[in-house]
Amino acid sequence: MKKFLLLFFCFTCLVTFSQNVGIGTENPTETLDVNGRIAAKGYKNTTYSAAGSSSTTLSTVGAWTDIPDMSVTFTLPVATTAITAYNFTGLNNSSGTAQFFCLRILIDGSPYAVSARSIFDPGMYFSANGQTMLELAAGSHTVKVQYFNSSGIPIVSSPSSLQERSVRVLVFGAD
Repeated sequence: MKKFLLLFFCFTCLVTFSQNVGIGTENPTETLDVNGRIAAKGYKNTTYSAAGSSSTTLSTVGAWTDIPDMSVTFTLPVATTAITAYNFTGLNNSSGTAQFFCLRILIDGSPYAVSARSIFDPGMYFSANGQTMLELAAGSHTVKVQYFNSSGIPIVSSPSSLQERSVRVLVFGAD
């Protein structure tokens, strides 16, 4: 009986002080450390999004500028992985002058996922998109899309069946 109580006490202490669980590994280094493939029927996620709902003209020259309606702010209770993505469709309102138009995702003030487009033909529709996957810390975050217009020839974005502008953030494992 004494051996049983001693064994039970040791096991209880081991379970109480052990924080990591391993499957297929004897020395887990994370809370759940799996050495092998994982099959799951579902996962917990939350999506935050913003989309343009009215026509806007982007004509600021030579500076990164926020695109209206393409910003989302959210708060995470824990650190987690997030995928951010944007899509922008616009119309070149030029008279045939070539220009360089560039978009990027800004996450908490840091630039990610730049996509660029040179536009030549007047009246031409174009689309640009970008995405990134990263670990976000617990706390408040802001994701926005900015543009850089090299020539000042206006780009018009009018949400319709042909045009869209949106930003989405898919957060895994957090409410």
